Amino acid sequence: MFQPLVNCWRQIGINPGAVAETARLFYPLDRDGFYQLQKSYFSIPDPVTQAAAFFAINRSSFSGLTFSGGYSGERFTLSSIDKLARTATPNLTVEEADFETSLSLHPDAFAYLDPPYLLAASKSNLYGIRGDAHRDFEHDRLADVLRSRPGYWLLSYNDAPAVRRLYEGFAMVAASWTYGTGKLGAELLIFSNELADAVGMTPIGRRFGNSWHHEDDHMIQVA
Repeated sequence: MFQPLVNCWRQIGINPGAVAETARLFYPLDRDGFYQLQKSYFSIPDPVTQAAAFFAINRSSFSGLTFSGGYSGERFTLSSIDKLARTATPNLTVEEADFETSLSLHPDAFAYLDPPYLLAASKSNLYGIRGDAHRDFEHDRLADVLRSRPGYWLLSYNDAPAVRRLYEGFAMVAASWTYGTGKLGAELLIFSNELADAVGMTPIGRRFGNSWHHEDDHMIQVA
């Protein structure tokens, strides 16, 4: 996981009010200030100020891409800072670890995984610092780990032939939704065999009375 994101959520968990009050120091954030804060972020020594700066950059970046995105200040508002101050995460623990290590530490847990999209190298610039977390992600290793993991897991990916080949044999659903702005979103949901049985996506699951409601294997959610 991306360390600046980990620190941000850790500090919010400790004292959301302190993070929010520090975030107010960056408001309003214009285009020049945004790019300057992107450059200076890693020289900030204080973890609370780092968390507030990350929040400001994230909310001011196009599509929330933070260090990989351009400026779009529409979401960094006083109301977003007020909401941050009221955020409570008593049951949330945020750690930073390799996915194989994290999964091995929680062998019986339901695992939801949302890895970087599997894209061509020229387009792999969405996550991390100008795409470094995206380009370096080991998609093949994740598939190997999940194939050998028993129990319940759910994976969301971009719907691409390469992804479908990696997880051939698992139940899949092409999901789409509409954002409040009218923008469409789409991903591929991949189910572990045990989860597919539990929700009735397989003959075994249906035999035990489970049900999976879908229309042409295409879920539609309006948010």
